[in-house]
Amino acid sequence: MYGIYTENLDDYVSADAIEFFMLQWPRGQLVAEAVTGGTAGALSSFVMEDGAVSVALLAVGGPFRGMGAGSALMDRIMAESIAVGAPRVQLEVRVTNGPAISFYERHGFVRTETVRGIYGDGGDGYRMVLDLGRV
Repeated sequence: MYGIYTENLDDYVSADAIEFFMLQWPRGQLVAEAVTGGTAGALSSFVMEDGAVSVALLAVGGPFRGMGAGSALMDRIMAESIAVGAPRVQLEVRVTNGPAISFYERHGFVRTETVRGIYGDGGDGYRMVLDLGRV
């Protein structure tokens, strides 16, 4: 998982952070494998104090973008979230990442607020939420 994140995310993610997510909610750590071998994508999430699920990391390798790996990961995390009774799934995405914003909107997420300085370089993000009561 670590390799797919470090190669495809524009913000540094430490191995300790990934381990933290794995310990918080093991079933919220997903990997999409390519049929030819290797990792096509990965998703790390955790259950927040109010019972909602937060997607902390989602990355799909360049050669696998547009081939369904990201959608498969999102579909699975929504199913896992419903299984544990989460009321919603939320995530943050850079305000400048148009393709990712469009991807999340296609999966039913809506922008709820702008989070200033959320990224290591001071970049802003949108919080996006999917209300599972409407799925």
